[in-house]
Amino acid sequence: MIKTTLPTATERIYVSTTDDIKMLDTEDSQWHSIWKGLLKQKALNSDYPRILKVWGLGEVIFVANDNKIHSISKLASQFTDVEYERIVAPTNYYANWMATTKLMIFTGFTNKDGLALPSLILAYDPYSEYTRTIEIPSGATMGFVLNDICYFINIKGELYAFSGSSYQQVGHMPGYTKDIEITLPHRNGFFNYEGEVLMLWKGIYPYAGGVWRLSDNQFYHYASIDNQITLTRTGALFFDGTNMYCGATYGEVKGIFVDGDADNGWIVFSKIPSPDIKQLWHNIALKYFVPKPNVSEGDFVVKYRTQQSQLGEGVNADIFNGTWVDEDTFNTTATGFNVGDEIIVVGGSGSGCLAHITKIDDTLIDIDEEIGTALADFTFTIENWKKVRFPAFTNKQFNSIASLGDIRSEWIQFKIGIEGDYELEEVQISSVPDLQIDKK
Repeated sequence: MIKTTLPTATERIYVSTTDDIKMLDTEDSQWHSIWKGLLKQKALNSDYPRILKVWGLGEVIFVANDNKIHSISKLASQFTDVEYERIVAPTNYYANWMATTKLMIFTGFTNKDGLALPSLILAYDPYSEYTRTIEIPSGATMGFVLNDICYFINIKGELYAFSGSSYQQVGHMPGYTKDIEITLPHRNGFFNYEGEVLMLWKGIYPYAGGVWRLSDNQFYHYASIDNQITLTRTGALFFDGTNMYCGATYGEVKGIFVDGDADNGWIVFSKIPSPDIKQLWHNIALKYFVPKPNVSEGDFVVKYRTQQSQLGEGVNADIFNGTWVDEDTFNTTATGFNVGDEIIVVGGSGSGCLAHITKIDDTLIDIDEEIGTALADFTFTIENWKKVRFPAFTNKQFNSIASLGDIRSEWIQFKIGIEGDYELEEVQISSVPDLQIDKK
């Protein structure tokens, strides 16, 4: 929903609905139908109309209608519709993003039969009127431009740079897990900021959503989204020069302001194997970036596990009932978990919060966070993540190292919570006792 209280709009605003394109007039602030009213297109496909790109002050827009691309330009109050015959995909594809460099127009098409099926990218050179079609075997993509280079991410989280004639992998999404599908960012979930790109990512269990910074072809944490805030499937990211806003919901509030102090975001890393169980996991070190040294505030919570959860995870997790005795103690008849395990409150008092079990006395459970309301009921799940005891993270040091206690296992996996405005840059694990990290 978009509302305006202004008597007149200083710029035209264009939005795409499920079956139309709307324009907010600059004179009387009334919504007008462009697609149905002015263009009178009878062939509009109600499943796939969308605005891909706006140039200038809303004077030229590119619109996707199913597998075809149109541009609409405003000249002397008369809208002109142009269908780009050279940017047309087969009928079993629909267009979902467009990125433009100085010389090329890149359009991504998704297979209608499934996100994991091969997708297409059409690279169009308007000067030579030449179109190159590239098949992306790994599935659906989302693209954006940085420094006049087109980048795209596929459904597996792999980041590619596209020259127009070829592409190569240059990085991957945060929390990347090989062969596991991710939720793609929305095409409006990117913006250029100080020579880099910020991206809003919804995430998929067990990866939380957040804002990420692309630098040197790698994504780094920029701002976390609290667990209780739900990023919408089509979440867009907007920056007005001072504040950042994202498409999200918290209770009845829609459209959430995001700042560097938002907390409770996390990254879950891929399992790291240890062939023949010969390796001792000894140390873990974190390098991090402080936006404002001596001023910024933040923290990291590092956890690990060496065995899969026995109680299910994500949508398959077992859900238990509990009743709070006080803020950090509750009663439950559930069993099957141990001291040190992580509880995730999924409903009722404390919903969205994480904590760890410190004591089990029959049905009485103590945790290490004050998140409950006495006598209130709630539901929770359990996972077997254990905390790593790290020294304090400060706004002066920019790195920290902790011992894992010489763990021997077939694999190890890490989960790192990010709080405040510190940005996680690098994680190192080693069996070298005197590992030193230099902050450059």
